[in-house]
Amino acid sequence: MQITIDQFLSLMRDTIEPRRTIVKAMIENYKPDESAIQKLNDISQTLNTIPIIDNHRVLLIENKQVYTDLGYEVEEIRRDLNFLKHGEEALFKSFSESNPRFDLEVKQGVDYLKDHQIDCFISDRDGTVNNYCGRYLSSIQSTYNALFLSHYAKTVKYPILLTAAPLENVGLRDISVNPENLFIYAGSKGRELRDKFGKKSSLSIPKSKQRFLDQLNIELKSILQNPQYKVFGYIGSGLQLKFGQSTIARQDIYSSVSSQKSSDFKNIIEDIVRKIDPSENNLIIEDTGMDIEIILTVDGNSEAKEFDKGDGVKFIAEKLNLLNSSKNILVCGDTRSDIPMIKTCLSTFPSTKAIFVTEDEKLIKEVKGVYSDTLILSTPDTLITTLKETARGK
Repeated sequence: MQITIDQFLSLMRDTIEPRRTIVKAMIENYKPDESAIQKLNDISQTLNTIPIIDNHRVLLIENKQVYTDLGYEVEEIRRDLNFLKHGEEALFKSFSESNPRFDLEVKQGVDYLKDHQIDCFISDRDGTVNNYCGRYLSSIQSTYNALFLSHYAKTVKYPILLTAAPLENVGLRDISVNPENLFIYAGSKGRELRDKFGKKSSLSIPKSKQRFLDQLNIELKSILQNPQYKVFGYIGSGLQLKFGQSTIARQDIYSSVSSQKSSDFKNIIEDIVRKIDPSENNLIIEDTGMDIEIILTVDGNSEAKEFDKGDGVKFIAEKLNLLNSSKNILVCGDTRSDIPMIKTCLSTFPSTKAIFVTEDEKLIKEVKGVYSDTLILSTPDTLITTLKETARGK
């Protein structure tokens, strides 16, 4: 059955409410509503009817076919149903089948944490405690993932999820199915914060700088109205208007657009930024190869610098008064952009444990150079299982 990208995204949004309902019931030790499980099953069946050509799923945009991979969306619902129908051990078995080191790494993780009462847990989301998805808009958290993380969060005074994505308006909160009033959410690299009780805080931005970002966002929204570039609003990160930063995709992990089209789009965005900020003192461009990130500068010791997740941790620590209430920190990440979190935690808190999820030997060496006691795990599945098993021992 052929469907448009909009229809596909709507289908994925339809998984949010049943997942939240199931998680809430299971956290409160109730039997999940069968109708919620059936809803996930129905959506799973629909996803499996989307045509496959050359190992790619085919969606439509502007009546044109887009070849992409829906592996995350299809697999996470399949895992949820496996977990709900057959239990935890069936899920662990599937983890072991896809990762031969799973059992060993979980044991190493539990041993690493077992003698430490963690007061504050600070973690990145995608690639760290959540498997990667080709599109942020459809990277809805799975039921089992929310349950595992929630079990651990209940043992920690300050469980914080910190991401570069926006906090809301198609951001971190919108794609999460964790129970209410359990997690603290930090978006835009920590520039915006929502505590367990719904109170929001944000790092102030001078109006003189904000106007550059406002103008940029108008231009980015406008270019995505052009049918030639509309696809960039759907692949990968899409368009994310964050607090102090904007991100627009130019590719995704499945190479859904041609390299030439991606390169041309990058050049167009760079021209827009130069037009808005010809002095290059207010907006910094970072190209990850997948995303173009345009970031408002902050004042450093001697010159303007990019706001990073280490700066975010400092803001969060101040707002939550962590310096007076937290002694033992666990910080988790999976990319170079998460290393500043480790550095800030090491310099700010009395005791820091760190877990990095990566198989990149160069990155492992870099992380170990910052903090030699960092534990390396290979997959988000391993980390969330480690956290759940650690909670079980509390």
